[in-house]
Amino acid sequence: MLDASFLLVVGTVQQLFELLGHFAGIGPHAKAFFRSPYTLGFFEAHGMAVLNAIVLYRAAFGGKRPFWHLYAAAVHVLLGGANLLFWPSFKHFHMLRAGIGATAAHGFFVLAHAFCFVLTRQDKTSS
Repeated sequence: MLDASFLLVVGTVQQLFELLGHFAGIGPHAKAFFRSPYTLGFFEAHGMAVLNAIVLYRAAFGGKRPFWHLYAAAVHVLLGGANLLFWPSFKHFHMLRAGIGATAAHGFFVLAHAFCFVLTRQDKTSS
């Protein structure tokens, strides 16, 4: 549980610093991240740390199938959302087609896992 707490706190604080630094030019990351296309990778990495903290907490108390669909959907919301939030990064690196494809795939997986989540919940109530 200590590692989950560490990931949750540090990941959350770092994401806040990255957002403030990137968009407002304030905070400890302002110099490195103000309007930088490189913020994307840091933001995603720290978001993944937070999501993994949740997995570790959940695993400590036993996971259930519907939860894993929500978890997977959340991962894709984070990654696809970060793509949209930092869209200029794809332009900067001349990767617009890859960005469109990746973001569309993340959207597809969000919908697919939401659908599967609903199905697993219905299976539980009909049992």
